[in-house]
Amino acid sequence: MLSLFLTISRLDNAIEKKILQWELEIGKDFTESFINRIDKILNKYSLPNPKEILENPPSKYKWKNMLKKAINIYWSNIWKEECLIKTTIKYLTIQENPTENPHNIWKAARNNQNDIRKAEFKSRLITGTYMLQTTKAKFSKNQISGICELCTKAEEDIKHFLLDCESLESVRLKQMNKLLSLTELKGGGDKANYKEEDVLQIIMDCSKLSTTSLSHLKANDLIEIEKQSQNFCHKMHKKRTKMQTR
Repeated sequence: MLSLFLTISRLDNAIEKKILQWELEIGKDFTESFINRIDKILNKYSLPNPKEILENPPSKYKWKNMLKKAINIYWSNIWKEECLIKTTIKYLTIQENPTENPHNIWKAARNNQNDIRKAEFKSRLITGTYMLQTTKAKFSKNQISGICELCTKAEEDIKHFLLDCESLESVRLKQMNKLLSLTELKGGGDKANYKEEDVLQIIMDCSKLSTTSLSHLKANDLIEIEKQSQNFCHKMHKKRTKMQTR
């Protein structure tokens, strides 16, 4: 729709442009007119209004860059705000240029079924859509218990699943050693004394800059750590599923 509008805006003396200029003059009386719908879209992304574009249409190159930048800024702000107010995605970081640049989770996934499956699972985990017992309890309005079905000792939230459940300790210990050893290696080789919250952040999304011990790492290092994190999470999921189906 925007592409068509821009094309017409460049057609000086064409009947199509005159129609749009006429619509612009009486637009308030026709809320569903083409020009009003264009105006809503332009306003949404903080772009110049239809009158400005019709009077001074930008080049295709300039318009493409303006549009790309505006859409990127809009969605980046929306997603960053959601991360601040939604506790289910508090571990997720929104990367720079999110509409063009894949998240670290997907950068770590090679083009094969196994990697894609792991990345899909990790995405569910970090967006809070993986069905833990506390999630079931929330959606059932506490008709279903939030207590972990494996160890029955505490509510099964993301921290309990990844760090605390005793029934998953055998898998956790092996995979955690691999993950933290790699993290220490990429961080310079020194033994790290991570706080529990830092460990959880590394597992969930190591690219988040508030994880200060990793804030200096290069993109390729973060991808390697993310791959190991996906292995960790997927093996924990498989063990949990196996125990639940006994």
